[in-house]
Amino acid sequence: TAVGVGEISTRYTASVRRSATGEGVIDDLALYDPGAGAYTVTVSSQGLVPYAFQVTVTQGYPSSLDACGCPTCTRRMSDGVCVDSRPYPADVTVSLRDALVVMRDAGGPLLG
Repeated sequence: TAVGVGEISTRYTASVRRSATGEGVIDDLALYDPGAGAYTVTVSSQGLVPYAFQVTVTQGYPSSLDACGCPTCTRRMSDGVCVDSRPYPADVTVSLRDALVVMRDAGGPLLG
């Protein structure tokens, strides 16, 4: 018995086993970091017709704010921290221009 997810770039895991009565059981099917959208899951076994069904992943609850988006900002590859390369001289008031803050769910997609 095999399990496949239609999106090649989507990582997934599944445990396949036989029950005491000989039935094929798929436990713990998990998609890792899927984007919002529809995914086709196909279950197959040699000599049998494959069975496919769709799973729809929707936006989750807000989990983080991402404040990287200014024209001079880049994201450090080592830790994902947003770094603005533009100098901000010390003064009584320092204006952080062009800052963009977005809200993301636990999977990373932007929330509307």
